[in-house]
Amino acid sequence: MAADGTVTAHDGVPIAYRDYGGSGRALVMLHGIGGNLESMDGLARRLGAGRRVVTVDIRFCGQSGDAELFSFDDTVADLETIAAELALGQVDVVGASLGGIVAGHYGGRHPESRIVSIDGFAAGTVRHATPQDAAAFEVWSATTRAGLAALTAPPESGDRAWMESQVQQVLAFFDRLNYGSPHAEVEARRQFVARSDGTFRRHPARRLLDDQLADLSRSMVHMFHECDGPTLIIFCTEAQWPAGLELELNDLVAAKPNVELIRLPLTHLAPMWNAADHIAELIDRFLTTHRAS
Repeated sequence: MAADGTVTAHDGVPIAYRDYGGSGRALVMLHGIGGNLESMDGLARRLGAGRRVVTVDIRFCGQSGDAELFSFDDTVADLETIAAELALGQVDVVGASLGGIVAGHYGGRHPESRIVSIDGFAAGTVRHATPQDAAAFEVWSATTRAGLAALTAPPESGDRAWMESQVQQVLAFFDRLNYGSPHAEVEARRQFVARSDGTFRRHPARRLLDDQLADLSRSMVHMFHECDGPTLIIFCTEAQWPAGLELELNDLVAAKPNVELIRLPLTHLAPMWNAADHIAELIDRFLTTHRAS
């Protein structure tokens, strides 16, 4: 049976996790920017055979705490703390969206780990084949920033009635995206952290977004160029990414023989539930084919 717990990060931030138990090499799983560890439950349960699976609420998300600033160095350190506290030993990391970016950063520090990123690409730039692609990228960037700003629009906290109304807004958003999670309401509610005064704070926090958008000078796939261990990138071609991302991914695979790229005709959220069986099969095959060092 899965057990929830919390570890304290190096800077005092509480980091929430769910340990599914099991034996074998540990597999740590990370959610996307609008989600939490509940988002990964479907894949976690499908990948548990012969592994010890642990899902994590990334800092500023779910029931984990906030810090003064968000950095990927801190998220990597959080995973290292979890591995140490739970005596996991060497771990492999699977992440979706934001979690895939974190996985890439973890792989840059841990070549012994196998890394899977499910449609996880950083805020940044891409190579453009034409001036039209460059113009389209600017439109895409502005639209994406506006959407993220709306996701974290104030107020960020309120009473129980405010929290309940926010949950319903999240569920309506899931419906519009045809997000097929059977735990959608549980996932939505996990985004609100209860305070001692009876109010609730909403996650993800705006700080998480602002700090990621502070430096847009690097490639959207820069973290994967630092990965020297086996790395799988699942690219959802129906996720409305900018055209130049294909060029960046092609350059990456050409430069890094350890990186495998799979293109799937899926929307951004489909891998976690709607297409979970197929995604789990691909991940299992990758982990089986590329034996741990």
